[in-house]
Amino acid sequence: MSTEAAEPQAALPRGYQLIVPQGWYRIVLDEKHRERGVRTLVDQQFRGLDNQPVLHREATQMLLDLTADAAAGGALEMYLSLIAEGPVLLAGSLLVTYAPATRSRDQEILAPSAADLTELAAVLDEAGSAADPFTVVELPSGPALRRQTGVTDVEYQGEAAPEAFEVEYMVPVPGTGAFLVLTFSTPLLAIQDAIAGLFDVVAQSLRFAEA
Repeated sequence: MSTEAAEPQAALPRGYQLIVPQGWYRIVLDEKHRERGVRTLVDQQFRGLDNQPVLHREATQMLLDLTADAAAGGALEMYLSLIAEGPVLLAGSLLVTYAPATRSRDQEILAPSAADLTELAAVLDEAGSAADPFTVVELPSGPALRRQTGVTDVEYQGEAAPEAFEVEYMVPVPGTGAFLVLTFSTPLLAIQDAIAGLFDVVAQSLRFAEA
C-alpha cells in the first residue's frame, strides 16, 4: 500500500493522510492540478495504442468532465482503482469531499461524541432517500458515520452501470465542526463484501495532522 497526503484547502485548517492500495491512481481536483492528473492517467492507459486517437480524446474528455463535476461538488481528490486480476479490472473509486460547518463556530460541536453522531445519523436518515441507515463506527481518528448502500442505474466512472454499491464515511474534522466525507464505489457486486472490507481498511487509515 502507498501513502498519500493532502493539504485540502484553506478552509480546512488541518491536513489529512490516507493510505490506499498500490494501483489506485490519485487525481487532485483543484483547478491547478486536475487537468494534468487526468491527462497523465489517460496517457498511461493508452500507452502503445497510438492508433486510437478518438478513444484517447473521448476518455480524456470524459474524465475531465467527471473530475470537474466532482470538484464543483466540493471534492478535494479522487482515487481510481487500476488494479487488475488477469483480464478483470477490479474497478473501484474513492471521492474525498470536504463538507464545511453549517453553523457558526459557537454553535458547532467541535468534537462530536458517538451520541452526537447518533443524533446526526437520525436526522440524515430521515432527510435522505437511501434505504440503508448511517451507523456510528469508531475510527482511529474518532467516532464517524458509515453507510453501505446499493445504487441502481448509475453512471460509474463515465459509463452506465446497472448496479453498484457505495460505502460512505462522514468523519468529523477535529476542532472545526466540518466533516471529511469518504465515498467509495464499485460495480463489483459479486465480491461486494471483500471490496467493502478493503474500503473499510482505507477509512481506518485516515489521520489528521496535529494542530
